[in-house]
Amino acid sequence: MNKDKWVLIGGGAVLGLGMIGSAVFLMSDVLDPKPKTEETASVVKEQSTSKNVKNDNGKQENQTIVTGYTKLITPVGYGEKEFPLEQSDTFKEQLLIEAEGGEVDNILKEMEKRIATHRFSEGKNLEIAGLYADATFAKGLVDKTPEEMRKLLPGGFKTPEMLAILPLYFPEEARRTLYKDVNSLTPLNPGPWKIKDYRMITNRVEADADEAYQDNGVAISMYNVMDGLHQIHVIELIRDQDPGVPVRAYVGEMTNGTLELYGYYVPDGITHYYQTVSFFEDIEEQYLKPNDEYQQEQIEKEIEDGNIPEEVWDEFLNPTQ
Repeated sequence: MNKDKWVLIGGGAVLGLGMIGSAVFLMSDVLDPKPKTEETASVVKEQSTSKNVKNDNGKQENQTIVTGYTKLITPVGYGEKEFPLEQSDTFKEQLLIEAEGGEVDNILKEMEKRIATHRFSEGKNLEIAGLYADATFAKGLVDKTPEEMRKLLPGGFKTPEMLAILPLYFPEEARRTLYKDVNSLTPLNPGPWKIKDYRMITNRVEADADEAYQDNGVAISMYNVMDGLHQIHVIELIRDQDPGVPVRAYVGEMTNGTLELYGYYVPDGITHYYQTVSFFEDIEEQYLKPNDEYQQEQIEKEIEDGNIPEEVWDEFLNPTQ
C-alpha cells in the first residue's frame, strides 16, 4: 500500500490502554502549504452547481444544487487567470478519486501544480479550492494523537465530499467527535471508498419522506435536533471489497455554511458488521480496562455467546491495513 495513504494501525479507539497500540497514520511529513490569497470567501454568495449523480435507474444525470458552504471557502491561486471552467468538472472528479483512496498528498501535489499559474475562485473552481483546503487540513492531522484530533476535527472540513470520505481513514476514537448521532455506524474497514451516489434533501417534506434506518428517520431527526440546519447532503459510498454494502453519509449544511457529519448508515436488510458509535463507547467503558482479568473473561464470554461478533472484535483491535 502506498506509504502516503491514510491507514489505521492498531485500535485508535482505545489509545493509551494496555490492550491496544496507538493509532497512527503512515504518511510523509506534514506539508507546509503555500499561503492562500488575501481574498476571502465572505464576498462569495450562494451558488448553483450541477452534480453528476445516478438516478434510481442507475443512469447518470445532472442535479442542480444550491450550495451555501462555498461562502466559507477561501479562493486560492497566484495566477491572473481563472482555471478554465470547462475543465473544472473533470479536475474535481480527479481530485475526488484521490480522496476516495485517502491520497491527500496527491491532491496537494496536483493543486500545487496549478495554483502557481491560475486562480480557483469561481463556480466549480471554488469547490475545488475547498477540496484543497480540506486536504491541507487532513495533512495537518498527521502525527496528532486521537485526543488532539478530537479537538481539531469539528468545523475543520469545508466540503461535504471530503467530510464524508476522509474521516473513514481516521482512528475510530478520534472521529467520534464528528458524529452527531450516537446510533451512527462507524466503519473500521479501510478504503478505498468510492462515491456511488450524491443527492440532496432540501426541506422537511423531503426529509420526512426519506428512507428510515432501523426505524430511525435520520433526515427528519436532523431537522428536529440540529438548530439552523439548511439542507442535507447524502453521499453514498461503497468499497470494492463490499460492493453490496452501501454506506450513506448524512452531512448537514447549516444556514451559516458550516458542515456537520450527522452519521453513516447502511440500508435495512443488508448484512454487514459495522457497529455504532455507542457500541464502541460501551466496549471501551466495560471491557477495555487495563490489567483487569475479570473484564477479559467477560468479553470472551460475550464473544462466545455471539453478543459481540468475533470478526468485529478482531477488526476493532487490529484494523485491516
